[in-house]
Amino acid sequence: MATDNPTPTNNPSKPGAQATGSADHGAPPISASPRPRVSASLPPSPGPRSVSRRDLLIRGGSTVAVAGLAAAGAYVLHDPKGDAGLQPPPPIRLRNYFEKIKPDYPASAPRISAAFGDMTRIEDMVRRAVLGLDPQLGMKRFIAKGDVVCIKPNVGFDRGPELGATTNPDVVGAVVKLCLEAGARKVIVADNPIENPAACFAKSKIREAAERAGAEVIIHSSAHDAPVEVRAGTPDGTRGEALGTWPI
Repeated sequence: MATDNPTPTNNPSKPGAQATGSADHGAPPISASPRPRVSASLPPSPGPRSVSRRDLLIRGGSTVAVAGLAAAGAYVLHDPKGDAGLQPPPPIRLRNYFEKIKPDYPASAPRISAAFGDMTRIEDMVRRAVLGLDPQLGMKRFIAKGDVVCIKPNVGFDRGPELGATTNPDVVGAVVKLCLEAGARKVIVADNPIENPAACFAKSKIREAAERAGAEVIIHSSAHDAPVEVRAGTPDGTRGEALGTWPI
């Protein structure tokens, strides 16, 4: 049943406020008071400490000892030549791979051979070009049984073979086959491309063709390079020589 007298609401959250219950229930009055404040004080800071003559001598002696050890270590470890005193590793010296070819390969024999034909007959054209250098021996003129052969095609750009920016992958595959047929123990295909090496070998399809023919493809990294003595001594420009020792 509704009454005209509203019931008072207790609100103890306000400091100093007082709320009373309904007189009909006889509830005692409820009062709230703020909590007392607690003050804290910091202990007094210690005063300046006096340093005795003994402490001063100990600290000074320790500092001098550490400085002396550092100076002695610097003297012992000092390298007056620095990097200039480092000697480069000796270059790798390749054996003369033409030695077994030159004795019975006369100067009148061709050094360049070319074959022309349809793009569907690339392997046949490669075989005919090699036979043009030696009709009897073919690739065996240059490769002996057990040789490790490195083929360096042009893989300079990450372009497809249809653009002609790199060596035709079918040509690479045909040369790999001829080397293995001649008795090569292992055939490596490698290059130092201008653009990203992995992308160049993939987009040119040279990696795919070389591996399909049985070669191992090495993607170039500067960690693979080593100084190689292409020819002993200083190259003679008047004889068309350009390379002496070169990172390969």
